[in-house]
Amino acid sequence: GACGVGAMRASPRDQAALPPRSLGRNPRRRNPRLHRPPARAGRTGGRRVTAMAAPAEDPAEAAADRSEVPDSLGGRRSFAPARPGVNVARGEDALRAYLAWDGHARAAHMDPDAFARWLEREVLQYLTVNRASLLRARADGVRRLHAPTLDPLAHALERAEAEYRGSAEGARIERATHAVAQRRAAVAGIRSFLESTPATPELAAKQAAASDKLEHALASLPAAELELKDAVASSPLWRDVEHKRDALRAERERTGLASADDDARRASNLNGNSLVTKGDDYEKTCADVVADAFLASGGLIGGADGVPTDGVPTEGDGVLLLRNVTLGLHSGELDCVLVRVNRGVDHSGESAFADAIPQDGDGTTGRRTLARRGRTAATQPADDELKETRENSNSPPAPRPAVEVLAVFEFKRNPDDVARGFHSRQTTLAWLAGDEARYDPREWANRRHPSGHFRRGYHPMRLARWVKPPHETRGSVEADAKGGKVGKVLVLTRDSFRGFRRTHRDAQGRGGFYLDGVWLVTRPRTMCGLDAKLRAPLME
Repeated sequence: GACGVGAMRASPRDQAALPPRSLGRNPRRRNPRLHRPPARAGRTGGRRVTAMAAPAEDPAEAAADRSEVPDSLGGRRSFAPARPGVNVARGEDALRAYLAWDGHARAAHMDPDAFARWLEREVLQYLTVNRASLLRARADGVRRLHAPTLDPLAHALERAEAEYRGSAEGARIERATHAVAQRRAAVAGIRSFLESTPATPELAAKQAAASDKLEHALASLPAAELELKDAVASSPLWRDVEHKRDALRAERERTGLASADDDARRASNLNGNSLVTKGDDYEKTCADVVADAFLASGGLIGGADGVPTDGVPTEGDGVLLLRNVTLGLHSGELDCVLVRVNRGVDHSGESAFADAIPQDGDGTTGRRTLARRGRTAATQPADDELKETRENSNSPPAPRPAVEVLAVFEFKRNPDDVARGFHSRQTTLAWLAGDEARYDPREWANRRHPSGHFRRGYHPMRLARWVKPPHETRGSVEADAKGGKVGKVLVLTRDSFRGFRRTHRDAQGRGGFYLDGVWLVTRPRTMCGLDAKLRAPLME
């Protein structure tokens, strides 16, 4: 578990020494969701402890509360909550207080009978608040009620489809269908590309050549459609499948199953969209709180090197907060990343930005091939080449990177998902920091990173905000908001993540994690120990 916004946040460093018994029942501690204590800090036994509280029901009351609360940035001070109704807390005391709630359940430690009783209660509660689940249960009841008439039709359709798939007629129709779909997709894609505005001369040249491709795709489409029409018209197996499918569809309409399934599907879509919206709103709130806390603390967020993120600032340095950072990852994203744009002697600052994301890989791979094509590759050498050059010379220590990652934030509305998010970020950071012994490059290879290693990635400035603008842009509201880099992309290299280091493993093999600079943000809700990917199938 970890602590976070609404009301708790913690760095994994705060959790390193917590014993397993920390997550258990404690009859002396009441669940603040049911019995909300005042959000005030006090002293017990000579140690400062924090009474955790869920978000206040009355935003005005929360805004007026100026009691001393943890500011989650390495110290305590008296200040009003950064956002109305949002309290923020961090540290071992706050984490222990949260883990000691008496409402937490430990599903993994239950015997089968206790787990069955707990699961029944959870499912019943889930049904009372989730309309989509109720409608799915209704559709399942309709399906079972009319199984005597529906099942024979469904089985007949399955047999007809199996015979169709194994025939030459079916193979011909599938090939023709694929050919038509491929040509239609090509026409739509080329048209969309031609209607777009090219961002670089390279894209403009590609647009000029795309007109010929569009004419060729349009010319090949009628023949493909004629072949599909002829293949369908000459296939009795296809007609048999369609006849049985129509019979099953009519029976579903007659019994009301089609309507029940449609209602459940629409409710599921609405529920999914609602969850996406809630997750996005929560991430935005967390990002705002992180930015406010950074400014309120003077930059004293624990950074990747285990030191405050203000580090050794240069007068021209600026600090950016990035959201939804992908950097060409094969899957997933970093919810929020705090970076410093260094403007020291060794960097002009402009090297931190590019005009557009390169179309070929990460800008460091295949540069000789690009040169043979007469195209320009990245002007900076790859990180491994820089390292080799420095090792073979008596050059001074490497300068600070143009963009330096200070901290990475993982936001989870459900505290049970924090553990999975933590381990996922460990794998991602190993790849970004170049810990090649910890990952298989074949699993990370994609169009952006053909080698399977991270060399360089790009993040659009439209998904970034200056929390500390560069010195030369300060004083202007518009410049402070965008830092004068509208339309550009931020360039992050492997060197940007060099401050992230693993802890040492102890004699029992514990440790070996990235802790400094990694922050987990969640809400104080009761936990059961099952994350969403495990819990959702049980609820359904």
